[in-house]
Amino acid sequence: MAFELVPIQSEIEISGFHSLYYFEFDKHFYHPPERHDFWEMVYVCNGNVVATADERVYRLDSGKLIFHKPMEFHRIWSDRKTMPHLIILSFTAGGPEMARFENSCFALSPSQRKRLETAAAAFSRFEELKETGGDPRETALAAALTASLLESFLLRLAEKEPQLQLVSTGEDAQYTKIV
Repeated sequence: MAFELVPIQSEIEISGFHSLYYFEFDKHFYHPPERHDFWEMVYVCNGNVVATADERVYRLDSGKLIFHKPMEFHRIWSDRKTMPHLIILSFTAGGPEMARFENSCFALSPSQRKRLETAAAAFSRFEELKETGGDPRETALAAALTASLLESFLLRLAEKEPQLQLVSTGEDAQYTKIV
């Protein structure tokens, strides 16, 4: 029996991490607008937030995830009624499937939430090792594990259709004009 090598193309490849925020914000939370050359995803564990992405405005409640592509002008704030608990993960990534996440919001299933939380916990472990000057081999393995878990999460999410939840208000029209 002969075995043929089947080449595998990386559909999503994480090449670096920038930051992870995983905590509860107060009901007056507001992050000023920003733009950067890496991906950012914002997952709402609890509460409600409003997020902008270029001229689009989204209302996100518990279980929702939004992606901000590189160089997208974006900001986020609490809707002032809740104290949102968020996971905000910034990373550099490439591959043909990353285009799937441009201008996208998703409602995560319980199993997808668990995958994301597992990747976030791995990222926290990696950051801890990096900050405390942990063993370089252990730190490198933690980074590789984090990348693998995030890639796995993104590959499974790429199978789903995004659910865009644009906000339609008078403020939305005014914001679009300003942008």
